[in-house]
Amino acid sequence: MEGIVVGCDQNQEWLLPWWWDHYSATNSYPVLFVDFGLSNRAKRWCSERGICQPLATFSKFREHPIAEEKRKKWEGYITSIFSIRTALFKKPFALLQSPFPLTLWIDLDCQVLGSLEPLFSFLHLGIEILVRRNRSVHEEHHVSHGILAPGEKSYNSGVVGFHKNGPLISAWAQEILERNQEYITDEHALSRVLLEKSPRLMELPPIYNWNPLYGPNPEAVVIHYQGGLLKEKIRAFIH
Repeated sequence: MEGIVVGCDQNQEWLLPWWWDHYSATNSYPVLFVDFGLSNRAKRWCSERGICQPLATFSKFREHPIAEEKRKKWEGYITSIFSIRTALFKKPFALLQSPFPLTLWIDLDCQVLGSLEPLFSFLHLGIEILVRRNRSVHEEHHVSHGILAPGEKSYNSGVVGFHKNGPLISAWAQEILERNQEYITDEHALSRVLLEKSPRLMELPPIYNWNPLYGPNPEAVVIHYQGGLLKEKIRAFIH
């Protein structure tokens, strides 16, 4: 069985109707909405369209103190992330709740414009994980700021395909539980796991996680409006 998982809290629930309208126009896979702290109204809305479950697997998480030297390096690169790190770390724990043997995670700021069937086909062929490489990231610069370890590649977790019963998502969650002080976001913990586990990984074609900052792309199947400034474009679409 194939299906989609998304996660949301009250701060992001305004995205739900926009996301659903685009997703459901071209896809009919069942959806699990993981409740990161939704309003009662949003919970009802999600339950009318799919499965709505509270995030039940995050209770063991404790944010570990960050070494002062590492914090200074991170602050020299990005400062706004510290207030939302805990929320970002929830993603792999939500994925552990997937009821679907083959699962796609899709961020709510992703505009789905076409069929996702090709991604499930890759998983059927034995690919363990689908994820897009952050080609725009200067990985050497990230290494110098203590964000990536030498040899690691940078990945974007806005769209992730995986096997529910495979070991990767559990390893990702465990890495965050045990060593979250080493990572700015969930994506950096994922980079470490992928480096160490060397799974059968397929880098997603850019059309399945397209950054609009690269310019218009009529072939894009998923456009990812990542970050505050791009999310304002979604607000403009809605209003």
